[in-house]
Amino acid sequence: MVFDISNPEFVLGDPFEIKEIRDLRTVVYPDGKKSVVLGEVFFPEIKEVGKAKKKQIINFCITNNEASVPCKIAMDSKEGLEFFERISKCPVVAIKGEYVTDKFTATPEFYPDAVAFIAQKATRVDTAEKKRVELHLHTQLSQMDALIDPSKLLKKAKKYGHPAVAITDHSNLQAFPPAMEALKKMGGGIKVLYGVEAYLVDDTACAVFGDQRCAFSDEFVVFDIETTGLSSVTDKIIEIGAVRCKGDEILDRFDTFVNPGFHIPEEITKLTSITDDDVADAPGIEEALKAFLEFAGDTMLVAHNASFDTSFIRRACNECGIKFASTYLDTLALSRYVNSDLNRHNLDALKDYFKLEDFHHHRACDDAEITAKILYNLALKLKEEGVTDINGMVRVMAERADPKKIKNTYHVILFAKTQKGLKNLYKIVSKSYLEYFHYTARVPKTLLQGELREDIIIGSACEAGELFRAVVEDKPDEELKKIASFYDYLEIQPLSNNAFMLDKKDDNDAPKDFEMLRDFNRKIVQLGEELGKPVCATCDAHFLNPEDEIYRQVLIHGKFDDADRETKLYFRTTDEMLAEFEYLGEEKAYEVVVENTNKIADMI
Repeated sequence: MVFDISNPEFVLGDPFEIKEIRDLRTVVYPDGKKSVVLGEVFFPEIKEVGKAKKKQIINFCITNNEASVPCKIAMDSKEGLEFFERISKCPVVAIKGEYVTDKFTATPEFYPDAVAFIAQKATRVDTAEKKRVELHLHTQLSQMDALIDPSKLLKKAKKYGHPAVAITDHSNLQAFPPAMEALKKMGGGIKVLYGVEAYLVDDTACAVFGDQRCAFSDEFVVFDIETTGLSSVTDKIIEIGAVRCKGDEILDRFDTFVNPGFHIPEEITKLTSITDDDVADAPGIEEALKAFLEFAGDTMLVAHNASFDTSFIRRACNECGIKFASTYLDTLALSRYVNSDLNRHNLDALKDYFKLEDFHHHRACDDAEITAKILYNLALKLKEEGVTDINGMVRVMAERADPKKIKNTYHVILFAKTQKGLKNLYKIVSKSYLEYFHYTARVPKTLLQGELREDIIIGSACEAGELFRAVVEDKPDEELKKIASFYDYLEIQPLSNNAFMLDKKDDNDAPKDFEMLRDFNRKIVQLGEELGKPVCATCDAHFLNPEDEIYRQVLIHGKFDDADRETKLYFRTTDEMLAEFEYLGEEKAYEVVVENTNKIADMI
């Protein structure tokens, strides 16, 4: 804490010079020396003592947010009551006295001779002419994850001059009543945006990506790739294998090694049996891609865990200036629907399930052929349900999707726009617990597309949101636009919020540096421009001030392995947020930090 001692108000004892101040951290054992200490009062209490009840013992503690000490004063009853009433308002004080062992309690306590009320200097002020609005904030009622007291939040936001502030706790609305009460006591002066950060499941998702449609009796090109690692950003393709099939018949085969231009790691050679010698005379990626895409033609592509394979193909095509816009079918997603009784859906598990022959796993050509046979068997099971084409598959998967069995959940921000929207918000949260709970209280996307959508504003949330994940996974623009179109506004956050992603070495989609994190935000800004949707910069605040982070680290230590990481999830001023997003340019930073956040608040 930073203190202002320029204008002390002496309320007890003789006036004293506030100098040679002792740091509270050094008050560790009774030494009986007179000293001056500064701090903020907390936990005050008063007790009457003596037979005539003419004495008062006033106990309180002071803290500077680094250390704390207990204090005790004995006073006459009337004087004591007056002093207690004043100090109970938690002022900041300067105390002159000594640290001794109390003879009654045998505990160390500071005995003040004199007390002066002083002031605490604000270390952060919002000097912007027009203030921002925070649209993503968690209170102490947010699942053992945040520390912000609703009443302190409103005071802080009002002190900053913010016109409004949001409450978006995880899956619950329990902070609404204390926020309403705090607002009444303050006499208004700021608008509370009542919201929630919910767990969204896309029960409209299917196994096909793209607009092309065909029957299962038509031809497909089933493909697979082998790579030097899991990251489409830093690793390269070393083999592309494909088969053209119709029903259970293999019509044609395609297979080529690809020279990655560097040494194949030993663990990859051990896994795939592909060596440097195999790829030494192989074509480069551009030649290999052109040959593969020529083989595929206009036929629908099929792959197992297709997002992995297509992410490598798409990035390589982008680097080579080759257009890749093929529709593709994911047999992994299809198997999760068709074979809902299975716990595992990898190629080996499905090979055993359908009683297929053994194959050379982790070789592209063999994986592609076994995937083609799996596709045929999945199509047979769909045919038993009366489904014979891709359109039918899309329809039945959407109709029968069970929100409690869908693997992926995404964060989403929901705001009540009106009183009716508030009622709908309560209904959505109730249903998420009573009807769709599975590890978390889930909100199906179809629920937000029905009658409960009325007067609800939907935001795309943080890095755990559906849109941000799709950007990180390098999904094609058309798919990104389709995802973004569901939301009323798109969200970006400071780089420190997502810095944890840089350490995810085992995640093939993990960014490699801060510039990639900036690029993710730039991409969302671009999507907002193309779709005409406001992009809003938020803090995802979990505590009020930077120095409060240590308390959250203690709170979440049992939940996260990296609890000691500095996140900087504090409630920022307008100036601080403008500085965070200056890489977007001054005009765009002002738009996402100030203009658009106010625009959303004004809708409520």
